[in-house]
Amino acid sequence: MKPTRFARPRRAVPTAVLGAAVLAGVFGVPSASGGQPAPDGERLGHESPELVYLCDTGTERYEAKVSIGLSLPATSSAGTSVEPTDVAVRLALSESAVAALIERGATSVTGSARFHAEVTTSAQDDAVPRVLAFPEADITSTSLPDSGELRVTAAGVGPEITPEAPGELTLSAGRLNLILGWEPEPSVPEDGSDADPESADDPEVPDDGAETDVPAMAFDCAPKPGQDTTIGGFTVHGAPPGESEDGRSAPTPGGESASPGDRTTSKGELAQGEIPDECEQIRDEGVAWCAYIGGYSNIDSLDAASRIEPGIMNLSVGSAMLCEDRPGFCQKTIGELNYQGKNQFPPSRNHFHAFGFMPNSAMVELSQLGPMEIEIFFLPTPPYDGLVTANVDMSIRIYDVEVNGTPLEVGDSCRTAEPMRVVLTATYPSYDVDSGGVLDGFTDIPPFSGCGKNGELDALMTGLISGEEYYVKMTQGAICELRNGNGCPPPVPVLQQ
Repeated sequence: MKPTRFARPRRAVPTAVLGAAVLAGVFGVPSASGGQPAPDGERLGHESPELVYLCDTGTERYEAKVSIGLSLPATSSAGTSVEPTDVAVRLALSESAVAALIERGATSVTGSARFHAEVTTSAQDDAVPRVLAFPEADITSTSLPDSGELRVTAAGVGPEITPEAPGELTLSAGRLNLILGWEPEPSVPEDGSDADPESADDPEVPDDGAETDVPAMAFDCAPKPGQDTTIGGFTVHGAPPGESEDGRSAPTPGGESASPGDRTTSKGELAQGEIPDECEQIRDEGVAWCAYIGGYSNIDSLDAASRIEPGIMNLSVGSAMLCEDRPGFCQKTIGELNYQGKNQFPPSRNHFHAFGFMPNSAMVELSQLGPMEIEIFFLPTPPYDGLVTANVDMSIRIYDVEVNGTPLEVGDSCRTAEPMRVVLTATYPSYDVDSGGVLDGFTDIPPFSGCGKNGELDALMTGLISGEEYYVKMTQGAICELRNGNGCPPPVPVLQQ
């Protein structure tokens, strides 16, 4: 069956809000409880006690008092998604931190907060909690006090939680990432003349010698050890045999639910399991994660799309730091594929129709020729521009080719003659490294060589497959954290077309 070629958008460089989400790492930190029934009796309000957090800026450490509130259902069923509501992070930043903000020129601040909850269930076989990353929550503009603490509240929503088995599920407070920004004072030239409004509005090209420091401070906060950090939880009941509580067919052994719209095709964030053998630390520095990634690439010459089977991508995630060349924060992540010890995606069989009528099929092997470099840039203050760019060199090998049902002996070395440069981009919230999402872009598929005896099939393979400006759309799943097994095994994403 001929695959459907998916829509090709007009080429453009996307720019949108990236925010503090790219600062968020998945860190395990130990995680106290109160609850008030909601008026309808179906949900309960929960809030942690006021906790002491230690917040690092990279050069200094400050204390903060934090309490986290949210609403959860009193009960749910295994396999049914639950979404926390009324999420609020209440934070009191110490007087010394306020003094640091004032020293940098802030009089009022706005920003965002993102926290990670630790999830434990009585059904777990081990004591390792699973980490759940909450979307970033906005902090409205707040004036700095003349003395004392700065108190702010970040209100937002929660991610879906899908418990896998009956028992008691508990959420506890974990890591918190906070960014506070402010409107800088307008610069006044030394000669007293008015500043050029056009140059002031262009953050991409600062004036020679201009200050590129960002009017913002980023805080990486963790609960001080020895506290009860429980927020609250709910009871999980079992689902009827062969059916989940939401009426969908339960996955059969060796198979999966056919329900459309599932975000993943494997177990979700609360799934138990070992770290896959393909997941490994690839750099001494950075945080070690792994995730599945796969997708589709248009083959315009065949009016078709080639499927790229999801494979493991190992990630070394660097810290977000002030950019050296422009105002804003920069972060670099390195990615390397691993399939059975090789830097490649799992081979996949693809079916096409040459010349619009002749059926063809081939095994396609997509290999990585060098590390994938993922560059992240964002402004934590207006206009909140942000962009993720991934660059990698790849190679395509085709084998086991059939044309109109007859084998075509292309040999074992029929591959692109030169590296294929792939550039993918994304914007938050469509993508962030820890929770995944969609990246897309364009690539040129080079000519083929080594096809058939003495290369007599090179021209045919080049004519059928090679071309310029082929649209590529990749989907990354949520990460698995290698150092403590949080989120492992990583879920396989549903590939977006």
